[in-house]
Amino acid sequence: MRLQNDPQSKTKPHLCLEYNGKSIYVDEVGIADTIILATEEIAGHVKGILVVLMDLGVWTLVNDVFGGDELFDRR
Repeated sequence: MRLQNDPQSKTKPHLCLEYNGKSIYVDEVGIADTIILATEEIAGHVKGILVVLMDLGVWTLVNDVFGGDELFDRR
């Protein structure tokens, strides 16, 4: 899995995989392995269909217009 490069962004994306009340922060290189491990943790050896939500949050750093501070902008 690769994110599309944003030529205007000067920072790396921040990723967070959320499932079963857990939040796992990971970089772009490790996201595919993290998704695989989470899937194995949720499904185990079950061959049926499980309904468990997995959310992938992606943030980049942007400048705050008011104070020049960096904020996370969830895309």
